[in-house]
Amino acid sequence: LHASTLMGAHNSLNVRQFAELGFQRVVLAREMTLNEIGQIHQQCLVELEVFVHGALCFAYSGLCLFSSYLGGKSGLRGRCVQPCRRRYTWGGKGRSPGASAGYLFSMNDLAGLELIPQLRQAGGSSLKIEGRMRSAQYVGSVVKAYRLALDNPATPAVLAEAKELLEQAMGRKASLGYFKKGQ
Repeated sequence: LHASTLMGAHNSLNVRQFAELGFQRVVLAREMTLNEIGQIHQQCLVELEVFVHGALCFAYSGLCLFSSYLGGKSGLRGRCVQPCRRRYTWGGKGRSPGASAGYLFSMNDLAGLELIPQLRQAGGSSLKIEGRMRSAQYVGSVVKAYRLALDNPATPAVLAEAKELLEQAMGRKASLGYFKKGQ
């Protein structure tokens, strides 16, 4: 029994509760840092799955209502209309003088490939890669990149090849998300 990221596991209390309910694995929220993952691992006897690649949400994982409010569709289960990726105008209507426009809510995508050794050390037992609503080509390239990195953790040439596969597959700028925050 696995607890989905949509169940909002953001801390050790959540993870302990899921373990007590019989969950064998908990998928942690995307907003977790390496330090927080390590602390949860030390305090909880359950497998931890860590989201390592894909879109970052402007809200907390599984808790965004922006898509429902603005687009009429739940952001859950791949139905998000991604209102956070849209261009917005403020300070005037349309393109009138004095109006500004930009991508106010758009986050970079998460790419944690280079942190695989640290994620293992922190207690991550499984890696989660976004695939829903993505093309087969995207999923194939991303999974191949992570498989290369997992199988060859200390080989710089292989890591460079894996990074190249990700660059070809990604559309938005990549980041380490929250993993290094506070370090």
